[in-house]
Amino acid sequence: MPIIKIWGLLPRTKHEHLIALIRSINEIIVNIKPLKLGEDDISFFFPSDCFPLSLGGELVVEICGLFKKPERTNEVKAELTKKILKAVISFAGENVPDCRKVEVFITEIDPDESGYAIVVFVSPKRR
Repeated sequence: MPIIKIWGLLPRTKHEHLIALIRSINEIIVNIKPLKLGEDDISFFFPSDCFPLSLGGELVVEICGLFKKPERTNEVKAELTKKILKAVISFAGENVPDCRKVEVFITEIDPDESGYAIVVFVSPKRR
């Protein structure tokens, strides 16, 4: 896990552009070796905003649920946020013309201290 949430996207953003952004961010994360994450470890969500006037002016990328691990140093996390920032700025330049601010931040958790549970269904019929 982490979960990547990108807030502030315009509802008219084309699906294929979102797929390209997901692929770009996945590649960044997978290629930062100390994170030890694969594409199947990462989830993406694009929450809708109840106040449409705020859409498109700023994009916020929330990387939450990143497990605390010794190899995930401040330098590694800084590299992650800077590379994702660069990718989202590029995306915004092409898809969010009124964007005036992009923000990226990480919220870490320690699963031993805060609790964590997961189940992965191989087939939806198993539920």
